[in-house]
Amino acid sequence: MLAPLPLGPLPAALWNNGPAWWLVELEDAAAVRALVPDLSAIDALSRASGAIGLAVFGQAATNQAPMDQKHALAVRAFCPADDIPEDPVTGSANAAIGALLHAAGRFPGLHGRYIASQGRELGRDGRVTVELDATGDIWIGGQVQAVIAGSATW
Repeated sequence: MLAPLPLGPLPAALWNNGPAWWLVELEDAAAVRALVPDLSAIDALSRASGAIGLAVFGQAATNQAPMDQKHALAVRAFCPADDIPEDPVTGSANAAIGALLHAAGRFPGLHGRYIASQGRELGRDGRVTVELDATGDIWIGGQVQAVIAGSATW
C-alpha cells in the first residue's frame, strides 16, 4: 500500500494556460524531490481529464541553500500520456503554478519574481524565472541547455 502524499495547503486543481495541467502542492521541496510517481495513474488521469500531465511543486528552504542555488520552489512535471515520463523543464507548468499561487495570494519571491528548480531528478537542475508583471500576467524565462540545433532554408 502506498503512503499518502504529504500535501500542501492548496487543493489539487486543473489549470489551463494553453495546455491543461493538474497542479498539486506538496508540503515542501523535499517531498517533491522524494516523490516516486505512479506514471500509469498519471497517464489515466491525464487522458480522462484532457490534461497534458501532472505538475507537483513545493516551497524550498532557500535560506539554507548557497546563494547560487537559491530557488523558491521545486517543481516536477509528468506527462506519460504524451510518452514523456518526466519533463526536465516545463515553461507552461511553471506558468500555471505561478498563476495558481498568484490567484491564492501566495506568489513567492521579491519584486514579483522567483526562481523554480526543475529537472534535478533527471540530472538537469534547470532554473526557471517566473515573473508576475503589473497587469497580473506571468512571464517565464531562464537559460536553456540546447539538445538539438538545426536550420531551415525556404
